[in-house]
Amino acid sequence: MHTKYDGHNINTALSMIQEGLGASIVSKTSLSLSALPPNVRIRTIDPQLFREIHLAVPSLKEAPHGVKLFLQTARELYLSGDRNQ
Repeated sequence: MHTKYDGHNINTALSMIQEGLGASIVSKTSLSLSALPPNVRIRTIDPQLFREIHLAVPSLKEAPHGVKLFLQTARELYLSGDRNQ
């Protein structure tokens, strides 16, 4: 396979796909942030892919409120069944 275009913006990638310039593998969370253009179809990959995300803070007790909110949001979005913290 030869890569002709390389982009880092989901909306640009979706527009290029719509124009028939290729295909892309993106996370479901990326797609939920953008409206799907006409003529763009979603296919699933088997086996399912996953991503590990690691977050660290020196002290959760002393972390700023914004950091605590970010960690809470990350847990809600990315923890799947395993609620270990």
